[in-house]
Amino acid sequence: MSYILLAALLAPPSYTVVASREGLIGHRTASGLIIKSDSVFVALPSRSALRRIVVVEYQGRRVEAPVLDVGPHYTRDPYWRLDRRPRAERNPHCNHAAIDLSDALWDQLGIPRVLGLVRVTWRFK
Repeated sequence: MSYILLAALLAPPSYTVVASREGLIGHRTASGLIIKSDSVFVALPSRSALRRIVVVEYQGRRVEAPVLDVGPHYTRDPYWRLDRRPRAERNPHCNHAAIDLSDALWDQLGIPRVLGLVRVTWRFK
């Protein structure tokens, strides 16, 4: 078996989902962080992901970030463990975001601030 094939088989799964920008400068996250303009983190909809590291990709740019908040719309939706699409995608009353990105992470990925929602790919490191 080739090393490339083996690496692909052992790589953690990735998820392409809608992302929103968290903002909320000055507020406290589920992990206790008081959000600053330079805070780099994501929010995923389950406390089980807190303090894990993810790699987020947008248009070829990749940035590592810790999971320091729970959300955006749900707090008990570990879709990555359940092998299904996020609940937010099926809810007509929300913006369908399945991951929140901090302002600083949004900027590091080169996402224009005028965009409210984008598709990103993420995985646990």
